[in-house]
Amino acid sequence: MSIEGIKTGLDNGSLVNDAPVTRAKAPAQHGSTPQTPPAAAHTGDRLSLTSEATLLKDVEKRLAALPIVDAQKVARIRNEISQGTYTIDPQKVADKLLNFEKLITKSEK
Repeated sequence: MSIEGIKTGLDNGSLVNDAPVTRAKAPAQHGSTPQTPPAAAHTGDRLSLTSEATLLKDVEKRLAALPIVDAQKVARIRNEISQGTYTIDPQKVADKLLNFEKLITKSEK
């Protein structure tokens, strides 16, 4: 189906435009010269970060400073597991999960 140079691919829902792109020109006024925007309108680019973006950047910096793996801790836990002496403190796990959940929900607000 073609409507003024626009073909619709109804079989897959996509739109294809084969028409050449042209810019519309403003009608010329008799005896006038083209106007350019004043230089004051171009004050430069500006960037502002949300508080979430700032928090994320801070977390990223702190994570980059941490070692990827604590080899001594891994060796200790591996040894405890192999000897059958490794214990899990369920209260500590629950507390850490709750703190993590609070951190996530706080950052979403």
